[in-house]
Amino acid sequence: MERSLEHSELQPNRTEKTLASDFQAHHKRLIIAGTVGNVLEWYDFAVYGFFAHEIGQVFFPSSDPVTSLIAAFGAFAAGFMMRPFGALVFGHIADTQGRRTAMTLSVLCMAIPTFCIGILPGYETLGPAAAVILVLMRMLQGMSVGGEFSTSLLYLVEHAPPGKKAFAGSWGAAGATGGTLAGSAVGFLVNLLLLPEQVAQWGWRVPMLFGLVVGLAGLLIRKHLPDEHQKPDPDQSPPIVAAFRDHWRDMFRVAGVMVMGAVQFYLIFVFLTTYLEQTVKIPLTQALEINTISMIVLMLLIPCWGHFADRISPARIVITSAFACLVLAWPLFWLLHHQNPWFDLLAQLIFVMIIAPYQGAYPALVIQMLPQNARCTVLSVGFNLCVGFIGGTTPMVASYLIAKTHDDLAPAWFLMIASFITWITVTMWVITLRKQNPSVVAPSS
Repeated sequence: MERSLEHSELQPNRTEKTLASDFQAHHKRLIIAGTVGNVLEWYDFAVYGFFAHEIGQVFFPSSDPVTSLIAAFGAFAAGFMMRPFGALVFGHIADTQGRRTAMTLSVLCMAIPTFCIGILPGYETLGPAAAVILVLMRMLQGMSVGGEFSTSLLYLVEHAPPGKKAFAGSWGAAGATGGTLAGSAVGFLVNLLLLPEQVAQWGWRVPMLFGLVVGLAGLLIRKHLPDEHQKPDPDQSPPIVAAFRDHWRDMFRVAGVMVMGAVQFYLIFVFLTTYLEQTVKIPLTQALEINTISMIVLMLLIPCWGHFADRISPARIVITSAFACLVLAWPLFWLLHHQNPWFDLLAQLIFVMIIAPYQGAYPALVIQMLPQNARCTVLSVGFNLCVGFIGGTTPMVASYLIAKTHDDLAPAWFLMIASFITWITVTMWVITLRKQNPSVVAPSS
């Protein structure tokens, strides 16, 4: 009898432990699915940037290499210009048809154009039509990313338990970094294994051709996510209408938070490989190697800072990171402007130490700023208006600033302005919250 009573008393504890274990396993599966899909998506999108020089020569030939490079980065920017449109389309799908549907469609919308770029004939074969088709493919890619990234961030944070939302959201940012890292690593291997002439003629196409395989893998992963489709309330306005009518201030606030991240990421981890090769005059293989090492460190640090953000506060971490970038951007670009690769690596690693806290904290912060109604649409539009029009043009603007001012350190000022905007946006938001609730010190996740 005593054994039976003892067994009955212990049974609830075992059940609670089983439920907790099942919840943790389910949460881990969601993080893996959201992160891996993000890696696959961003590999496709970022690999273009690492071969911008070769693509410029193939599709935008010119006697002036700088002109070809700016044109290639212009096509890179065209993809970003479509991100707000993709945000509207996929954000609406996510708010009405479910997050899984939106994320599954976005993977297909990325993989097919990437593969098409890999097999697209150049200017010598198709003439100006080659450049037009290339830009169209980049626009489809941009539309895909416009719906993918913000939706996956929201998915990860919404499914996270209290006290772990910043940590969960940080894996979305880590996944994007991992995808860009994969593009950088493949670029490094292609340039290491092939002669420069081979890379220029056909080697740059190899990473693009993997786009179809990458897309199919992402499709399989996303297919197993829980279906969250809910019928929209007929009494509520469509998410797009509600977002622009009621929450346009929230869109601009999200954009303000993202300004620094947009410029930071595409300046330091996309443009910088070309900068080190073309301006600093170090071999491309070394530039890609430096970039790959830095991004490995960044990817490892982002979840750590996501973990800290749950305890310290995402807002406080973003404010500190923005101020550090504002102060150190110019000195670090000065350090980068040396032909010694060890100096270049040191400078980029210091940038990583500044960027990682921001990347780990901003997903939870921006979602914390948003209303429940039309949340995905508001986040997607605000996020992609900034990243599309500012992040996408960052490599082109940086190239233009150097050419126009004859100052190789000019991109640093661009980054400093972006950092100030983010710093003031988050600071003013915290001050507003403190006025509404004086007990608030720094909002937590």
